[in-house]
Amino acid sequence: RHSNMCANPKLPHAGEACCDESTRNFFAFRNYVYDGERVKYSTAESRCGSTGLCVYGVVSGVPNQERHHTQHHWLNTGCHIQVKVRASDGYVAIVHELESGLVDEDVDMALHVSEEAQNWFKVYWEGSYPNKDGNGCGNCRTLDDDDETCLCGTSVAEAVGFATAEEITTSEDILSSLSVGSLDPSVLDPSGTMYTEEVNTEKGFTAYLKNPYTAGQYTTDTIFKVTQEGSRVHLRLNKVSTVQLEGWNASLTTAIFQAEDAIASSAATLNTGRDRYSGTGHMEFTTNQPSQLPMFLEWNVTAHASTDAMIQFRYANDDSESKNRPMQLLVNGEMVEAQLDFLFTYQEDGMWWRPHWALSDATTVHLSEGINTIRLQQDYSTYPPGEQANHTLDWIGPSSNDIARCQRGCSSDDDCAEDLYCFRRANYVPSRVPGCNGTTTREMSNYCTTREYHFSRGGPTIDYMRMEGLPSVAPPTADGPRYRFPNPLQFMGLLQDDRGDGSGETNERDARYMTEAIVQHYVNHQNTAPFLCHKLIQRYGSSNPSRKHVKACARAFITGTFTSNGVTFGDGKYGSLAATIAAILLDKELTSVVLDRDPAAGAMREPLLKVVASMRNLDFILSDREDTVKIYNSQKRLAQEAYEFSSVFSFFKPDYRPSNLITSGLVAPEAQIADMPTFVDYANGLLGISRYGLSDCYRSWEEEISYGFGYNTNVYGRCDNVGDYRGSNGWYNYRVPSTNSNVVVNELATLLTAGRLSQKNRAILEAAYDTEKDFGDHDSAQRLVLQGIQFTPEYNTYQTVAEVKEARPAAPPQALAVGGYKAIVYIFLNGGMDSWNMLPPYPGGCPAENDIYAEYAGIRRGVALNDTDMLELSGITGHHTKCTSFGLHKELSILKDWFDAGDASFIANSGLLSKLVDKSNYRSETAVQLFDHNGMTIQSNRLDLGKDAPGSGVLGRISEAIKDSHAVNIYSVSGNQPATNGRPGVDISPLTLSSERMKRFNPTDYPSNPQASMEMEDLIASLNTASGTHSSLMGETWSQIALGAMGQHDQLFSALDGAEPTTEFPDNELGNKLKSIATVMKQTHNGIIRDNRQIFVADMDGFDTHSFLISSLEEKFTIINDALTAFEEELKRLGLWSSTTIVQLSEFARTLDPNGGETGDGTGQGSDHAWGGVNFIAGGPVKGGQILGEYPNDFSSKSPITLDRGRLIPTTPHDSMWNAVAKWFGVDESEMDAVLPQRSNFPPSDIYDVATLYVTS
Repeated sequence: RHSNMCANPKLPHAGEACCDESTRNFFAFRNYVYDGERVKYSTAESRCGSTGLCVYGVVSGVPNQERHHTQHHWLNTGCHIQVKVRASDGYVAIVHELESGLVDEDVDMALHVSEEAQNWFKVYWEGSYPNKDGNGCGNCRTLDDDDETCLCGTSVAEAVGFATAEEITTSEDILSSLSVGSLDPSVLDPSGTMYTEEVNTEKGFTAYLKNPYTAGQYTTDTIFKVTQEGSRVHLRLNKVSTVQLEGWNASLTTAIFQAEDAIASSAATLNTGRDRYSGTGHMEFTTNQPSQLPMFLEWNVTAHASTDAMIQFRYANDDSESKNRPMQLLVNGEMVEAQLDFLFTYQEDGMWWRPHWALSDATTVHLSEGINTIRLQQDYSTYPPGEQANHTLDWIGPSSNDIARCQRGCSSDDDCAEDLYCFRRANYVPSRVPGCNGTTTREMSNYCTTREYHFSRGGPTIDYMRMEGLPSVAPPTADGPRYRFPNPLQFMGLLQDDRGDGSGETNERDARYMTEAIVQHYVNHQNTAPFLCHKLIQRYGSSNPSRKHVKACARAFITGTFTSNGVTFGDGKYGSLAATIAAILLDKELTSVVLDRDPAAGAMREPLLKVVASMRNLDFILSDREDTVKIYNSQKRLAQEAYEFSSVFSFFKPDYRPSNLITSGLVAPEAQIADMPTFVDYANGLLGISRYGLSDCYRSWEEEISYGFGYNTNVYGRCDNVGDYRGSNGWYNYRVPSTNSNVVVNELATLLTAGRLSQKNRAILEAAYDTEKDFGDHDSAQRLVLQGIQFTPEYNTYQTVAEVKEARPAAPPQALAVGGYKAIVYIFLNGGMDSWNMLPPYPGGCPAENDIYAEYAGIRRGVALNDTDMLELSGITGHHTKCTSFGLHKELSILKDWFDAGDASFIANSGLLSKLVDKSNYRSETAVQLFDHNGMTIQSNRLDLGKDAPGSGVLGRISEAIKDSHAVNIYSVSGNQPATNGRPGVDISPLTLSSERMKRFNPTDYPSNPQASMEMEDLIASLNTASGTHSSLMGETWSQIALGAMGQHDQLFSALDGAEPTTEFPDNELGNKLKSIATVMKQTHNGIIRDNRQIFVADMDGFDTHSFLISSLEEKFTIINDALTAFEEELKRLGLWSSTTIVQLSEFARTLDPNGGETGDGTGQGSDHAWGGVNFIAGGPVKGGQILGEYPNDFSSKSPITLDRGRLIPTTPHDSMWNAVAKWFGVDESEMDAVLPQRSNFPPSDIYDVATLYVTS
């Protein structure tokens, strides 16, 4: 046994360990057949024979305790399974409790089943649970120092699920009521004689009744077989297993009373000389002088009810001569044991002697309700007189080895006759010898006497008193509440393989079985089919599918078949993709031309699919030297790649809603990646294919920038002639043979838009064809029509457009730049940054009575940082702890420099909140899917859980609030971000930047360009004029994106073309983004961009550190540090550091308690999704050197803000910081409730004002 725990005796969980009574069961020996074997309890007993199993100390005769010889072994003591119940959410954790004490108390209960266990899991209570409403634990025990957790005994009741067929309405009753699976009866009964089959066709199930059986009567051995639609077969055992809380059983309560806490006589002294004691030391009895007798230890024990209890003492005895140092045990002054043996505890094992702690024999005592006095003593005056006859004191002499009772002269037990022991008087001269007649004794003489009167010098060493059965609460009452929950299924054994040698049961095989079972559960869940269908339909042309369409698809997925016009698709099996896709594509919602005109129907097309669609419809062919279509750098240019994605959450979020669709409630997922840089790359790539083929020929001569989608070998052909495809990888081969503009436009409109192209746009393209043909030739005119169609809303969506000819209204003019310049640079770290390793406690930085670092290191374990991994921050103000210093991750030296210089502060335990909460109400009072990337990312950037300003983000609302008084713009180098959205009709459209050099749109500086007669920008604008009232909302979304991107490009390209920061920035993700931001700020400083308020948004991926946390953070923090260092240098060079605020956030922090890691051996440990964390704010105007918020004083589960595995509930809302930032930026107090609609939910003292975060306003 490496750690103690309960196990099922009917299963082969452990090996045998046969005990040796001659060593008081300190040693146990092996009698196994195979190394490492595990057997049932009964087998272990039979292996040991008459010696039996016991509670042992050490396995004897095993050199160095070799692991294949020593493992988990059965003990002959009872064990009980209990549960801890958490009041805040009803989660439970399993706790094991042994009935009797252990010989070797150094072997503790296994941590994962001890009272300290944190392996909480959800159960489904049948009603309430202990302490749910703060009413206490009732019959259960309240754990020490933890008022919210109850520890309860359990029992398991197994009952028949259905007694007869009449109790079953349909087969769904079986699936919903029975959860214990079964093997197929044909596997259990190959001979066919064990079960009798009863088929119930009416109700859709088959029952297998174990023989002998009673017709129509079901038992717990009955197996039900249910076949669902889609050929899904379920086998369920007719057994309902329920866990019932039994209250706190007093007989199981174990209490430890330390010896050093007892009242002690002068002969008992505190010592720490023996290893492995508990508490602060152990008590030694060191004398037998008359003046110091009786020598004793005495405890006062409170019992809440009258009961019997069992007492043992943990002790050590190194008296190798007498072998025993007996004591007396008294309870409430009454003698319970006149001689309680404390035998010799040193044992020889091979070549060495081992001192050892042992437990004395158990003594049952009666405790009265109230205070009881337990006394362990040694006192001759209490010995009864001996028998009168034949036991007078006499002298024999030291030479004899057969000294009789009451005869003197012995020096050891060997000198005495059989069954007698030497009473060694040493320096004590009692008036009589216990057990002998007469009071006249000889000085310094030892006498032989019987064991019950035997005495040796001094007493044993006592570590503690152990008491079982002490009632800590009132005993259970018969009419108390009954708490129950279904017994959870468990595949993995609780016997851990802590050595990695297969000796445990937490093995890969069972992990795979359990994973497969969980996956099967999810696959077969009733929500799976509609969930998948909704997502698939979105990808096949309907971003907002109807319930009818989803239902039809879900039915096909479940049944495995779909029939349309007499043709059946699918194999009849659940999850058939053939049936599912047929149900999606052949439904009227995707085939009816009527719905093409529904404003709410359809979807935007994905950029990669648009490129592929043009290639397929226009007969794209490869050059002779190519065998594969290669779209160069598709992820960067199209924000999509066939075999690569930047995130596990796909290219765009399925619930993304652009600002023009906020009021409609519709979503347009593809719009998320349709920002200005992507639009320009997409447009240039498409233009390049039609003009030069799939190559990089499409480029500006003065730039070394490729505008095409492909490679150019620079060997074949030239790049300066439109229509010369020799240098490309392939080209469109199809040509409309006619030179009639109407025929050309209609033919290409049919191929590329399925005929949806509006008459207005057809007329525009026919006119463009005729003009271009007059200027050039038929091929160049046809290319122009093709290019024009590729920018229409009909091509870029799946809908028709009801357009009007009016141009779109111009954007309102920007306010004049009045007042000084200010900038907000918002850095969002995607994935949930583990900020407790960004700003951990520092070793020795906190007082001993509140050593936060010790708690941090204890819970973080393998991912905790030590002082060599940190930089020390001292001279801190603003925090709520007694600590004088904190740590900062060593790779973030720039933050230490800023902190020390007064330019950076941290906000501790901050997070997304709608109001302040604790364990009791956090779930009900926080309207977001907690610990979820998507939901918490969006809401952390919106800060509007009450949906007072639906769809808008905090930065969008800040910019709106000052747009009439300042020239303000929002710039994003990370595409469309939820923080930048404003309210419909009043928002300021964010300007999207590329993290690379800005490219030209449609460069036209070639020697011979047939398109020169028709500016492409004008053509695109004419094809995307204002749409009618009942036009496609998806088409309108595309038109706004296209025209907005071109407008942004016109606004920014001339300002940024050729501009570079003076400082060299690192070539990494954040470095390139901050370089682009610095470029805009430089051109603003130079007067080329005329903003006086600028908001910049940059994000960085890679913080979802479920594994390899230490190395991942070192890498990511190095990137951040280098990028911020260059950024500060450039801003100080420009004189803008004093007017810039840098704000860093992440969607959540991570668990303090790490996981096992990807490798399973601890080297790849990571942390999981949590909540509250640390963020920083920095810049020249920032009041630095502060740690604001409330840095936790307690990381343990006892804290009211600590959830399981060290998930911390935030104590400071993000609104606090944004309140000060927005006001510093120029937002008036009268606008603040619109900017931060949640701030009124928090106490005013928790909302920071400008003076808290800034040196000046």
